[in-house]
Amino acid sequence: MQQQQLFCTDQPAGMTAHVPTPRQQQWAAALAAGVPAPSEIITAAAECTGHSNEEVEAVLRQTGVQLSSPLAASRHLHLGRVSVDGIKPGGEILTWHQEFTIGVWAITHPANNVGKTSCLEFAVWPLRGAPRQLPEDVRTWVHRIEADVSTGHRALRIVLDTADPRRPRCTIRACATPEELDDLPDNTQQLLGTATGQAEITALIDAVMRGDLGLEPTMVWGETAGDDGEGAAHTHGWASYFGALYLNLGGANLLFGDVTTAGLPGQLLELFIDVPYTATLSRVEVAIRQREKQDRLARRRAEETARTRSNERAQWERELRTQRRAAAELRRQDPLIQLASRRDKQQEATQAWKAAIRQVERATEAADLAKETRLHAKARHLDALETHRAQQIMGLAEINCCGRCQRDLGPERKKNELTDGICRSCTRPLPEADNADPRAVEAELADLARQLARAEEDEKQVSNALTQARRKEFRTRQAHLKATQLVQQTASASQLHTQLSQTEKTIATLEGKLEATGPQPSTSGHHNPDAAILQSVHKQLLQCVERSGSALFAELDQEIRDLAARFGVANLNSVQLHRTGRITAVKAGVRMSFSRLPPGDRLRMRLATVIALLRVGSRRGTIGHPGLLLVDAIGTAETTIDDGRRLVSELHAVAQEMTRLQIVLTTAQPAMVDGILPTERIITSPHSHLF
Repeated sequence: MQQQQLFCTDQPAGMTAHVPTPRQQQWAAALAAGVPAPSEIITAAAECTGHSNEEVEAVLRQTGVQLSSPLAASRHLHLGRVSVDGIKPGGEILTWHQEFTIGVWAITHPANNVGKTSCLEFAVWPLRGAPRQLPEDVRTWVHRIEADVSTGHRALRIVLDTADPRRPRCTIRACATPEELDDLPDNTQQLLGTATGQAEITALIDAVMRGDLGLEPTMVWGETAGDDGEGAAHTHGWASYFGALYLNLGGANLLFGDVTTAGLPGQLLELFIDVPYTATLSRVEVAIRQREKQDRLARRRAEETARTRSNERAQWERELRTQRRAAAELRRQDPLIQLASRRDKQQEATQAWKAAIRQVERATEAADLAKETRLHAKARHLDALETHRAQQIMGLAEINCCGRCQRDLGPERKKNELTDGICRSCTRPLPEADNADPRAVEAELADLARQLARAEEDEKQVSNALTQARRKEFRTRQAHLKATQLVQQTASASQLHTQLSQTEKTIATLEGKLEATGPQPSTSGHHNPDAAILQSVHKQLLQCVERSGSALFAELDQEIRDLAARFGVANLNSVQLHRTGRITAVKAGVRMSFSRLPPGDRLRMRLATVIALLRVGSRRGTIGHPGLLLVDAIGTAETTIDDGRRLVSELHAVAQEMTRLQIVLTTAQPAMVDGILPTERIITSPHSHLF
């Protein structure tokens, strides 16, 4: 891996001196820890599967997986100001304004149901997009909430207009610094977005918060989720991440977060520790589960189809055998045997009739040909006879005038005819017909007469054959009609024939079904290259996450143990934090799970875990957790005032050590914070209610 390919240079163009930026320092630390770049993960997966990098990238795009930068994020979220306006029942004005700074803040009042949790929820509402445990009656009193927060990149002002609870509105504006939120008019501030309706508000705040804090959505696979109960992906965003900031008793059995979805606490833990590729690994795992579900459902559908087809074919085959036996039994019945015999005779008569028709057609063609031959011979004989006679007559004729105009031809033409052989009528040379041999002419005429006689005889014979063929055709046609009538009479007189016809139709239908529904090709052993690619990418990412997390978790274990003991967890020997989001403690030599710890120890352990994340992250040069902690009813988890005071005192000391830590807690026991926190950081009221 080449280091310069991974650096994101922040220095201006033209500068020659190279001073590593914090971003580059993070990359150097990542490289030293062996964290691969996205391109290296793709290359390794391609080599393992025998595919190209482009094919691996194509599969990732199809499944919606994008290999993001493994650089650790530096998150920062601090609450600056909360302002609430509304109207209580009876028209009393509700007003609550509070400025917050870095450090530990306490909302306290000795009485119950006076608004301590509600004040905390006033901050939660704009930060999260919706309150978590704000009483419904108080919720209807609120008409407007403004919250100023700092994300490290910029200052945000989130305004919620809830006067109409059916159509709440949200507006988010941004400035470079918190001071500009008050100094600059609204029209000069950057408008990040507006939303109407709870769904749009949640989506807007999710997008802004995740964008500013560098948080990707986390996907978790639910084994029995989905409409079909076959599993589905759950996407968790800012609302789920917020459980790592709000350590309320609702998640008393969870170390991290407040969503009990399987696998999510561990993924949130890795996300806020900033183990590289945590969110990407979750997406790949979900993509693999989705592919497995699709393959499983496809196989199941194929098996069900094959099973249904097999059952249907077996039923059709059984029915076909039954119908064939029934047809054979019907054919053995006497009426049907007689019908079969008559059908055979009908078939023979039909064939004979067709043969006679063909014979008539051939005889007709022969008669037509003989007639044509006879007419041709007769025409030749008559033509020769007439020509001979005409020559004889014309040769003896004495022509003195034109046959057309009757004018005299003159002595000159007569002379030319006698001396030169020129016809006096047409002036052309006379033919030598007069010189023809009379015996040759007679022989020619006799031959033509014999040809005519033979043609007449042939025509007579062919005509006789045609007559015989027509008579035969008539006889065979009558025989065919008679045989057909006998078959029809026999069939109409027998119910067995109807039954046989129906049975034969059923047999034909069943044979057609069996032919049309052949065996389905087997899909077993089908190799899915996409699944192999996803598995390979998952393997590379998992190795990276486990390798990166192992060193971090060892460091976190010691930090959590020291902080928890400092916060008051007695007899704590060691702590082991697991990637699944669980934690195991050894107290006085006894190993116990987080859920078996007393409520006070669970709260201390939860606080110690979050602060340990901040400390370890700070040493690494990054802060994975935003640094804001909200704790409701801290006093209910303590057995004595002294235990509570010790916890608050240690939190105050840690906050002084860590200048980016902000904690807002509530308690119904003012003695837990009096004298420990500065009075300006204790939010209380001498009245019966806080607002």
